[in-house]
Amino acid sequence: MTKRFFELLCAVALLFSLCACNGGSAQTDSESVTVYYTGSSGYAAGGGFVEAVEQQMPDGDDKIHYALDLLGEEPDKDGLASALVKGTRIYSYSLDDGVISVELSPAYQGLTELEQTAVKSCVTLTLCAIDEI
Repeated sequence: MTKRFFELLCAVALLFSLCACNGGSAQTDSESVTVYYTGSSGYAAGGGFVEAVEQQMPDGDDKIHYALDLLGEEPDKDGLASALVKGTRIYSYSLDDGVISVELSPAYQGLTELEQTAVKSCVTLTLCAIDEI
């Protein structure tokens, strides 16, 4: 139990350090958004656990809403897949003073620990790449 907690804590710390290193600089182009997907080829096969895909954004769309919508869609790039599997959906979000909270569907609770980690990783990295957050 302690080892799993420590591993999860390390993974979360790594994600936050990646966000801090980015500093939001990935979103200098107001017409695109960076979305993170899981590597469907698998980490053991030499693929990445998560990979970024730059997506062009339609004029006038809200960047956060658009990015969260894209997380639920399958990417156009081969070898990548949405982390939102088995009926998991993003229901809503709230942004308060640069801090975002995301509500996931109840299906999230039925995911394996690895699937939950993939969801948290992709959502966190995608949102940390947006200036307002």
